[in-house]
Amino acid sequence: MPGNYNNWRILLNRRWRLDWMLKVHSVIATVVVICGFGYLLVMHANGAGLFGKLHDETVITLDDIEYAATQIYPLRELLIEVSSTARHFKNRFELIVTDPDADTFPIGPLIQKLGNLQSQLERFQGGLDRTQYAALRESLGVLYDIGIELEESPQSYLRLQLFRDTADPLREIEQTTAVVRDVLRRSADTLTTGLLKRKTQVEEHLAGYNAYTRNSFLLLFSIGILLVVLAIGSRLLFLHHLRERLGLLADYARDIAIEKYRSVPFSSRDPVGLLGIQLWLMGRRIRSALRQARQEQARADRALAKVEELAYFDPLTGLQNRRRFMSQLQESLREENVRAHHPLLIYFDLDNFKEINDSLGHEAGDQLLVAISERLHPIVRQQDSFGRLGGDEFALLVYDQMDRGMRLAERLKEQFSRPYSIAGYEVFSSISMGIVVIDDYHKQPMEILKEADLAMYRAKAAGRSNYMHFSAEMRDSAEQSMKLTLELRRALDAQQFLLHFQPQFSIDGSRLLGAEALVRWQHPKHGLIFPGAFMGVAESSGLIVPIGDWVLIEACRAARRIADSGLEVSVAINISNRQFYRGDLMERITQALKKSGADPSLIEVEITESMLLQDIEEAIRVLRQLRSLQVRVALDDFGTGYSSLNYLTRLPIDTVKIDRGFVSEMLAHPKDKAVIEAIIALGHRLGLSVVAEGIETQAQARFLAELKCDIAQGFLYGRPAELEMLLDRPMGRPILAAGR
Repeated sequence: MPGNYNNWRILLNRRWRLDWMLKVHSVIATVVVICGFGYLLVMHANGAGLFGKLHDETVITLDDIEYAATQIYPLRELLIEVSSTARHFKNRFELIVTDPDADTFPIGPLIQKLGNLQSQLERFQGGLDRTQYAALRESLGVLYDIGIELEESPQSYLRLQLFRDTADPLREIEQTTAVVRDVLRRSADTLTTGLLKRKTQVEEHLAGYNAYTRNSFLLLFSIGILLVVLAIGSRLLFLHHLRERLGLLADYARDIAIEKYRSVPFSSRDPVGLLGIQLWLMGRRIRSALRQARQEQARADRALAKVEELAYFDPLTGLQNRRRFMSQLQESLREENVRAHHPLLIYFDLDNFKEINDSLGHEAGDQLLVAISERLHPIVRQQDSFGRLGGDEFALLVYDQMDRGMRLAERLKEQFSRPYSIAGYEVFSSISMGIVVIDDYHKQPMEILKEADLAMYRAKAAGRSNYMHFSAEMRDSAEQSMKLTLELRRALDAQQFLLHFQPQFSIDGSRLLGAEALVRWQHPKHGLIFPGAFMGVAESSGLIVPIGDWVLIEACRAARRIADSGLEVSVAINISNRQFYRGDLMERITQALKKSGADPSLIEVEITESMLLQDIEEAIRVLRQLRSLQVRVALDDFGTGYSSLNYLTRLPIDTVKIDRGFVSEMLAHPKDKAVIEAIIALGHRLGLSVVAEGIETQAQARFLAELKCDIAQGFLYGRPAELEMLLDRPMGRPILAAGR
């Protein structure tokens, strides 16, 4: 300020030297001039004081602008990044919740970024209201904790709960960001208002200053027109210039407030112009900060668009993903759509996709999925929805199919009857379809999808490359199966299973040679339940493995008890398909023998012919391992697989068991009789024991005796019973002799 005052004083002294030649007036005029000059000096002092006030107020204004540029705008940039990261986190989290394939998208970097932003926010604590700062920091902390909990707890139901918990902190972040932007706008408005207010004050002071000027004009008029004109003119020009520059400064500040920028209109020689130049430089910094913020916002918008694309479409096939398709299914369940357009859901997957992946590789599998989507595009109409729900699962939502989708299903089957060219191979792939007619708008999308899934699996069970409509019976059957699975788990924990043993006698019934262990379920409400009522559910649910382990141990213990009673009777144990191919059958049998102390030679493992046909080479390997334990091996249900004779010479087995279906019909059907004769003859030639199952009449027993069958099993010889009953009557009676 002193420098500016001296500049003005130099200008006034120059003007005084020009007026020195006028001091030829009389003494009175000289006194008047001196008084007038003194009066002008007073006016000049008042003007200097006025300008000093203006200068101080302008410096304060610049400090406010400097604070806005160094505090508010960096804080605004930080909050934009916080808002963008929070939305990105929510969208990524939502993708993980709704799409089972989204685990390929890691959420760890977003969690780390939330923690970094929380630390950066502490630097701007002074620029925020204490409540806003606490709310924003708490919201960031909640999102960070949710992210940490998400990584440590990947269960789907916890993910859904955590996803709901993100709504409040995200909303708090958005609200706080809006408040800070409003603070920025109010700061600019306050700056403009302050400058306009100061301009008004200057004009008021100038009005008083003009009054002093008019009085000086009257006082100096008698001295000389030239002196008065020079004095008043210089003052008027100075005040006019000051008013113009202050007005220009206010207009420029207003332009900056509305983000309108232009080149600097000020001169560095003008004290007011120096303030304008500083304001212009401040505006450039504000413009640069805003431009950078807009660029960051544009990048965030592009990232959100990319995330949205990944969130709604399958990256491999370009079809709608599960999340997008489920939203379309939700839309189709509106009452007006159900009544007017009769929507229909067709859910299908490939019958042999796993075999193609295993034989040709996953890349070939991906090529097949892309080829399927391309082949089905011409079938799908524009108003229909076609999506890939995951893996090889597809869904088609169609409208106005009055034939209940059967014609469309036939077209789909026809499309899949043609081969694909994949990885240089000709590949065939059929589909199984489940069809649901959507006629109840009160249902939820997941319920409709579950019904279609049930119908599809029923179509697979009925024979692949097929389709089936959903019915209420399927739902009841599925619910019953789920209920039975739960009861089986409880039965395992409560030890409700027990073993019955069906004796195996010599063909004449005189000698007990063995016993087959058969599992029973002693249900607390329904009593004794036979395996046919629950083994299918146990097999599909995987409970057959723990049930089979229990049967294995208990049967070995029974074999030890029989041996301790003095009988040399083998115990036959049925092995399920899952147990046989699980890979640890040898270890489990070894443990059962060790725990029970049973002689391995008294244990006979029964496998079915259908189990061998699944993988004959692997089956032969496992059978050889069993034989190495000195455990006997029996081939059950022999003759039902239609290919056993091709492999029988290669199988390391000890016994073949003729299926009860042949025995029960052999006297009425000559072909069944011929099959039995061939099995017995072939078994004896290969050195195998032959067991006939299901013998119920003496006529059947006599015929098998004529064919020299080794061992007989059936109701004629004894029904399955508890071990104590078998031990109480170890010796039989000569059935054939009694018959004669």
